[in-house]
Amino acid sequence: MATKEEEQRRKWHVDHSIPLALVGAIAFQTLVGTWWMSSFESRTVTRLDTLEKRQAVLDAFPERMAKQEAQLEAVLSAMKGVRDDVRELSNRGAKK
Repeated sequence: MATKEEEQRRKWHVDHSIPLALVGAIAFQTLVGTWWMSSFESRTVTRLDTLEKRQAVLDAFPERMAKQEAQLEAVLSAMKGVRDDVRELSNRGAKK
């Protein structure tokens, strides 16, 4: 049967043989990894917000184009009316 001292040696345990630099390096890597993930998430959210805003503008584009076309047709119709009025007035002036 193993003595109590031998049983304690067989069990895993942390003692003074682990360098402090190793513990510091692991802690540093953990902090840097956490910071990197939070900044990555922030950039991703910002990019998604920008894409959603751009998509909203693009979704409204066909409707805006239809309105512009209707306004252009109304302006052209008004200009044709003015042109016809000018021709009629110039023809009246030439007849006198």
